[in-house]
Amino acid sequence: MFTCRKRMKKSCLIDDFVLLFTTQANLITDDNNFKEGVMTGGFSTPKKDKAVKVACGQTVKTGQILIRGINTYKTGLNTRGQGTIFALCDGTVNFSRKKTSHGKFRTFVNVEPSKKVLKS
Repeated sequence: MFTCRKRMKKSCLIDDFVLLFTTQANLITDDNNFKEGVMTGGFSTPKKDKAVKVACGQTVKTGQILIRGINTYKTGLNTRGQGTIFALCDGTVNFSRKKTSHGKFRTFVNVEPSKKVLKS
């Protein structure tokens, strides 16, 4: 038997539990509150545009994206950005590996500026 302040019949408690359970089930399966097969945010697949966009020795323009979404590459000369690294000037791309003060090797992305021809 159940013990509580007011003595209730066992069947009354079971009916209340069934009623509570069915109302919660109706809320979950309601079309407005629950959509099947959709992840949070509406995206079902991960992004695929995270990559190195240029190769070593390739010529780039100012503002061109070099690397997007990869944290293993760090900014070097004439480049800027954290998640998306882009070029600050026209030139050719070079990758260099350097040892940091913590003893880890990092790959830096550099842009060597192209030589401009002066008009006379």
